[in-house]
Amino acid sequence: MQVRLNEEELKVLEKIMGDEALREKVFSCRECVHYVNHYIKGQGTIKEYSELDLGHCRKHLSKRFCKANQKTCIDFELKK
Repeated sequence: MQVRLNEEELKVLEKIMGDEALREKVFSCRECVHYVNHYIKGQGTIKEYSELDLGHCRKHLSKRFCKANQKTCIDFELKK
């Protein structure tokens, strides 16, 4: 569910996104558009997938692995 932000909330969000130190404290890789989460197939006959707390970043050429709760990098872009 998405909620429309009012003007005051948008100003706070812009302030957070503009300050690298503050952004790292508030957001993690999980909220970035470049983060791709990894899954593992369930055991037995049930074909369910379980989310891992590990993924990779599509922005970096090395496709570096990162944890979902890792601090953001300079290429962070908030998911919409």
